[in-house]
Amino acid sequence: MRQFLDDIEALLGESLPPVERFDYKHFGYAREGDDIVEIRLNNKKLETLPASVGRLARLRRLDLNRNSLSSLPPGLFGLPCLESLSLIDNRFKELPDGMKNLQSLKSLNLSGNPLAGFPSWLQERTDLEELILARMGLTAIPPWLRRFGNLKVLALFKNEIERVPEWIGNLKRLEILTLGGNRIQTLCPEIGELAELRELSLYGNRLAALPDAFGGLKHLRELALSDNGLAELPPSLGSCAALEYLIAEGNRLTGLPESFTSLRNLKTLHLEGSAIRWTPSQERWVAELRSGGALIKEGLPEKD
Repeated sequence: MRQFLDDIEALLGESLPPVERFDYKHFGYAREGDDIVEIRLNNKKLETLPASVGRLARLRRLDLNRNSLSSLPPGLFGLPCLESLSLIDNRFKELPDGMKNLQSLKSLNLSGNPLAGFPSWLQERTDLEELILARMGLTAIPPWLRRFGNLKVLALFKNEIERVPEWIGNLKRLEILTLGGNRIQTLCPEIGELAELRELSLYGNRLAALPDAFGGLKHLRELALSDNGLAELPPSLGSCAALEYLIAEGNRLTGLPESFTSLRNLKTLHLEGSAIRWTPSQERWVAELRSGGALIKEGLPEKD
C-alpha cells in the first residue's frame, strides 16, 4: 500500500487523502485494515498510473474519470477483487486485452471514450451487472448485449441510437435503463417485459407515442419522458403502482388517462409545457396528492 501511495503522490504532486466517505470531489482512497479497497482519482490530468497499483490485491473499486489516460498498467489486470472500473472521459481508442482477466469485474463505465469498437472479450462478458456506454456516438444498441441477461444497469444516454430492439425484453434482470438524449422514434412493446425495472429514462428523444405495454412494470419508480413529441400517455402506466417520479415536461399532452388516478405513490409529476384538462376524478386525485406533499407542475408558459 505504501509503495502505491508514494508513487501516485509523486505523479499527482499532492497527497492522496484517506476518506471514510467520498464527496463530490471523488478524490482519495478508502481502506479496510491495512488494505486499500477503493480509489477515486477523478479530474487529475493523469496520463499514466503507477505499476504498483497491481499490488493492491484487495482493491474493489477504481474510478479514473476525466483524466488523459489511453492505457493501463498490465499489473492492474491481475487484481483478483476489482469489481468496479470507471474510465469516463479519457482517451482510450481501444481497450487493453488484459482487461479480460479481471474476473471479479461487475461494473464497467466507458462513457466518453473514443473507442473504435468493442473487443471480443467484452462482448463475451455476460457476467457484467452494470455497463455504461454514454456519449460514445453509438447509432444502435450493440446487438451482442442481447446475451447479457445478468445486467441490472444499462446506460446508453446521449448517443445517436434510433431504435430499441425487441430483444431488450431478454434482459430480465434490468433495474435501470437509461436511453435519454438519443434519436429514438418508437419504443417496442417488449419494454413491458422488464419486470424488475425501477428506472426508465427516455428524455430528449423523438417519441411521438408509447406502446400500451407498461402493465407488468410493477417496480417502476422513476420514468423520464421529457422533451419528446408525446400527445398522450398510455393507460397501462396507471398500473405502475410503485411509480413515484413521472417527468414528462416538454411534450404536447392535453390530458392523462383516467387510470392514472390509481397512482397513489406519486411524489413528483412534471407536465410543464402541456395544458392538461383534468377530469373531475383526476382533480380530486391531484388534490389528494398535493395534500400529501407531492410536487405537481403543468401548464403552458405565460406569454409576455
